[in-house]
Order: sequence, then structure tokens, then C-alpha cells
Amino acid sequence: MNMRSRVKDAALRTWYGIDRRMRRWVYLHLNLRGRRVHLDRLNLEFTSICDLRCRFCILDHRGNRGFMTRETLGRVLDEIRDRDRFSIRYLELHNGGETLLHPDFGSFLEEIARAKRDGAAFREVRLTTNATRLRGEKRDAVFESGAVDHVRFSMDGGTREEFERIRIGARYEQVMENVESFLEENERRGRPVRTWLISIFTEPDPVLDDRFRAVAERVDHYTPRYPHTWDGSRDLGLGRPSRRPEGLCQFVANQLVVLWSGRVSPCCSDL
Repeated sequence: MNMRSRVKDAALRTWYGIDRRMRRWVYLHLNLRGRRVHLDRLNLEFTSICDLRCRFCILDHRGNRGFMTRETLGRVLDEIRDRDRFSIRYLELHNGGETLLHPDFGSFLEEIARAKRDGAAFREVRLTTNATRLRGEKRDAVFESGAVDHVRFSMDGGTREEFERIRIGARYEQVMENVESFLEENERRGRPVRTWLISIFTEPDPVLDDRFRAVAERVDHYTPRYPHTWDGSRDLGLGRPSRRPEGLCQFVANQLVVLWSGRVSPCCSDL
């Protein structure tokens, strides 16, 4: 990491810490006294099923598995059309499973786009995907529906070997082709969708191959992350000390998840 990158990294970490504290104060001391429900993120879990078995994922693949119904989606969208009751920053199209596995993915996006045009209470829509199915009709649906403002690609490792070691079940070549094709189509259409790459690395200064680096430089945002568990990564053998949680988790105050079954959870990390 060069000096410019170190300065940028330090600045982003500082701002993230300040922004997180400011938003928590607003949600606890201002929004809770208002008449509307203020959410930073409302997650819609299209499905709890995932096609990968990633090394650091905490998803329990033995639990309830299924797909959100059109009726459940409709009920949620009907409720959040009411701006007097809700204020939502982001509508997040992900939680436990891989969103693009839903058989009605395209028509679900059309329903969300319709609510968006009707002035529903969310500002932007973000889709997170492992990109294994981001091709053909499902890729085109992202553009043609007009529902999605951000697409976040979850790709780890930095090289073919590391990627396939972490993302068990995914093929590096196929995922790269899908992401590159999406970026090309997005550029051809004038970049209507903002793109984001989220990557987990097991080393603080990872090696990126030319193809991975090219994608990282091509997207609008790039977020490298270090793997963790809730007790401080000790069981991953990463040598980081455990840290006691302090204060109230911000997810409890400003986030909500509608699971595929229609049940509700206050946290996207409680899988």
C-alpha cells in the first residue's frame, strides 16, 4: 500500500467512525421522538438459499429455506408507500441467500420499480450479489426495470486461487466474465447503475492479479475487508484479540430485515 492509499484509508476510517456515531445519536435522540419510522436500511430477503459455501460465511444452510412470495413483497411495498409513516434511506435486496436465485427476480424488480415511481418512502435501491448468476435475463432485468441504483459485487481473494479457496462453489472465470459484462453494459447505457466491489482478504496487503485489479479500478466504489467473527476472529486463526462490544448496536436502532417467509428480524447479521 503506497502513501497515498494509506492516507486515503486513514481518512475513510476516521470519517466512518464519526459518521457512525453521528447517525446513532440521530436515531436514538431525534428519530425515536418523531412520528415516522426512520430506517437507514430495510433489507428484503428474496431467498435464504445460496449457491456457495464461502469460507467465512455464517449462514446456516440447514435452516429454513425458501423464496419470498409475491404477496409478501406486495404487503411490504404497500406499507412503505406511506411517507407519513416511513422514511427509509436504502432498500437493500439481500440478506441470507443469493438474491438472483429467486425464480421471479425480474418481476420482483418491476414491482419495486413501480413502488419507486409511485413515490414510496425509500430513497435508493441496492442489490448485493455474488455474481454467479449475473447474466442473461437477470442481468438485463437490473437495467431494464429501472429499480436498482447500486449493484455491489461480492468477490474475495484478489487472485483465482484465493477467490476459489474462499468462495467455495464459484468459478473465478465465470464470475469475472459476468462482472465484466455487466460493467460493459452499464457503460454502454451511460452508467445508470453505480457499482461497488466488496472484497475479503486474509492479508492486510493482499496480492491482486491484473484482472481483479482492473475490475477494482473500474467500479465506482471499492471496499476491501478483513474477515471477522463476532468474538474477534479468534476461531479463524487470524490472531486478532477479542474486543468487547460497546454501547448499542446501530443495527438495532436503524435497520430492519423482512425475511423470505415474511417474518422480521432487527439485524442483517443475525443469520
